[in-house]
Amino acid sequence: MEGYKKILVGFLLVVLLLPGLNQYFNFAKSAGLRGYFTNAGDTSFTPALWFSGVYQSTKNNFFNDHMGFRPDFARINGQIDFSLFHKVNYGGAEVSDDGNVYYYNYIDEYNGLDYMGRDSIVHTIFRLKRIQDTLAKLGKHLILVYAPSKPYYYKEHLWRRNKCIKPGITNYQTSRQIADSIGLNQADINGWFSGMIGKTRDSVFSKQGIHWTIYGSLLGGDSILRCLERVGCRPLAHPGWTSCERTNEPRETDNDIATVLNLISPLANETFTYPKVTYMTTAATARPRAIFIGDSFNWTLTTNELLNNVFSDWELWYYFKEVFNKAGQKERYRKMDEYNWKQALSRTDVVVVLYTTANLPKLGGGFIEQAYEYYYPVRENF
Repeated sequence: MEGYKKILVGFLLVVLLLPGLNQYFNFAKSAGLRGYFTNAGDTSFTPALWFSGVYQSTKNNFFNDHMGFRPDFARINGQIDFSLFHKVNYGGAEVSDDGNVYYYNYIDEYNGLDYMGRDSIVHTIFRLKRIQDTLAKLGKHLILVYAPSKPYYYKEHLWRRNKCIKPGITNYQTSRQIADSIGLNQADINGWFSGMIGKTRDSVFSKQGIHWTIYGSLLGGDSILRCLERVGCRPLAHPGWTSCERTNEPRETDNDIATVLNLISPLANETFTYPKVTYMTTAATARPRAIFIGDSFNWTLTTNELLNNVFSDWELWYYFKEVFNKAGQKERYRKMDEYNWKQALSRTDVVVVLYTTANLPKLGGGFIEQAYEYYYPVRENF
């Protein structure tokens, strides 16, 4: 019996020592964690850092982030929390009973909890309309696109954060109504997708993602192109398909939230749709230059190759903070404050301002204010 105890104690000691040994000798490499985070850096000893307590806290954070097998322990911990308590260890996210993941800010927007007020929205939309009018005189076309928001599509699955909340008026409702009343060109993809629920076998949103699926982005992208044609663009190339591949394996961003949760087993079982796309053109088909301004929903339009197939050149002004172009794709081109955006605006044919409803408080990211001041400078009174 004593022999078994010694073996057990020895085994436990080895298990306890393994993370530390692996940290220094790295004899077993763990697959990295997915998501957006920065591991703590190391520090060197100095008397000043020691007596201030900075050395100890920095070292502690460093050892915690670089402990051997840490990614594996994080995945095990996350899987236990999800499987036993239906909890996800990712800030700002929650999961419903059927495996649908949401960000809190999307649910808050759906319930009107981030409402900016009518006056603020009127101010922004009226300025955008005047920019549209100026661009129209210059032979250019501007449209505002409401990218879809997951709570509107899967509203029957909202639960924890939606309990005891009486939905109020939203930025989306007010923006759409004001824009419609003053003639601002707009494409309401969110409203269209919300009306699709139960009417199509193919999902425009996945349970495991926050953005529209590749399939959904192709439908939405085609709708954007038709809106551009409606406001005066010459005929554009449109995506079309006669067959689709349906699979349980997600591609690209179709499971972007599930990926960063770092679980061991899949978050949910569902079918993804991937059309075999061709672009229909004629002799009259135009290939204009385009600028897209907005949030991360724009990225799927580059992933699905719609922008490359429709426009001769395009730029993405991501939150009006960074510039990406057709050549660089997701390679950062430059920061917006280092870029001559006025010159780029003068060269383009099309401007698409595309935000999901949860990001309407950030509409334009400063573009609307700066473009308005550029086209309508304030005259000083002498």
